[in-house]
Amino acid sequence: MQRMDASLLAQNLNAIAEVYEKKPVSSKALEVWFDTLKEFPTEQVMGKIINWPKSHIRFPAPAELWKELNDKQIERREEAFVAEKALAVREQHTMYRTEQGSKIIKEMKRMMQDTRRLSARELAHLMLQKQAQGEQLLSCQVEFIRDNLDTEEHNEEEAA
Repeated sequence: MQRMDASLLAQNLNAIAEVYEKKPVSSKALEVWFDTLKEFPTEQVMGKIINWPKSHIRFPAPAELWKELNDKQIERREEAFVAEKALAVREQHTMYRTEQGSKIIKEMKRMMQDTRRLSARELAHLMLQKQAQGEQLLSCQVEFIRDNLDTEEHNEEEAA
């Protein structure tokens, strides 16, 4: 919420104060309410206040509203994480179906069948050589290279 939302906050709090037959929220109390809830988007705060009488039998304390808003925010983040993870899994499965994905997987299998085992560093160098030859790298390959080569070494390889 932003400072300009303070009057809307007061209006909505005073509206539900009437419902619960409480005295109007004072300016000092409004400051506490605002400071407690300012981290949340205005729409979520006002929505929670407006809908409070539907599921509660008494006027809220700032901490009660904060907890419900925070719990909802955590729930949204967890849902977004699960959706993002599911998308990553789908992308991995569909990678096999693309020409580039199949090519990369065949190359990785070929590398794994080599009698000589490559270190992660050697594999990262090999991927950079393929990129230098004009092959497009997937984001997971770039991440692998970044994780297994220090920044200076990676920059030197890209410049070459």
